[in-house]
Amino acid sequence: MSGALFAYGTLVLPAVWEALTGRRALPRAARLADYARRPLRGALYPGIAPEAGAWTPGVLHPGIDAATWALLDAFEGPLYQRRRVQVTVEGGGRAAVWAYVVRPAERTRLAAGSWDPRAFAARHLPRYVAGCRAFRAGFRPGAAQRRRPSP
Repeated sequence: MSGALFAYGTLVLPAVWEALTGRRALPRAARLADYARRPLRGALYPGIAPEAGAWTPGVLHPGIDAATWALLDAFEGPLYQRRRVQVTVEGGGRAAVWAYVVRPAERTRLAAGSWDPRAFAARHLPRYVAGCRAFRAGFRPGAAQRRRPSP
């Protein structure tokens, strides 16, 4: 399966994307209507969940192949489910893409407030990037994986 990912959290940062996937970041700005991005209790990264009237800024990462989807699915883990969503792409137009949405049973972990990728980068980026590189280096499709990095 190929396609595009709508990223709204740490994967909007080119350094994180490249460290995790080994692919050059070619993001395109987009936003997702009727979903809210919130911090996750006990985590440095956010989650999204449906919320009427909300919108979430992010980026599209195009051309994702099956091997990269397997890596991303393992990285995101059981907290999220990959779901097809419609986004508005910068410059106009809409696109059907994939996004990792917090599973309904896990939504109590979403906290009030907002999550800012710039604040995350200022405080945690170098260590998180190192953790993403280590995750990719240790990734084996179909094998139990370590959890995503958390500085």
